[in-house]
Amino acid sequence: MTRATKSKRGIAPSRGPSGALIAAIVVVVLFAYSTLVAWGFYGLQAWGYLFGNGPRAQWAYKILYIVALPPAAAIDLGRVVGIVDSSFFLMAIPNVIALYLCAGELRRDVRAYLAQPEEDQGALPDPIGSKPS
Repeated sequence: MTRATKSKRGIAPSRGPSGALIAAIVVVVLFAYSTLVAWGFYGLQAWGYLFGNGPRAQWAYKILYIVALPPAAAIDLGRVVGIVDSSFFLMAIPNVIALYLCAGELRRDVRAYLAQPEEDQGALPDPIGSKPS
């Protein structure tokens, strides 16, 4: 059973079969649209971090994003998931390298945190520096 079918069945008792179908279509379209907007926005933020936030760099990303949408919509879902998984893996590599390079500092911070009394662990520092009375 697909997610759209589950949504349709969840709405059917209150709106009837045709209302459930319309609601399911609206929900799927809104989800797809919000996903496109969110991935476009966060992709632009990452692009700006890598290549600068100038107008030429932003236009280059927007054109690349728009050109990539039609082929992405025509590709088999399994292949899209494979591409996304590969991208996430490739993005994880620099993070693992950074963890390795920062392991000493991280170990020191964890030991300092664990050395605190248990009631203070997780407590945020007071921004003013005074103790509550």
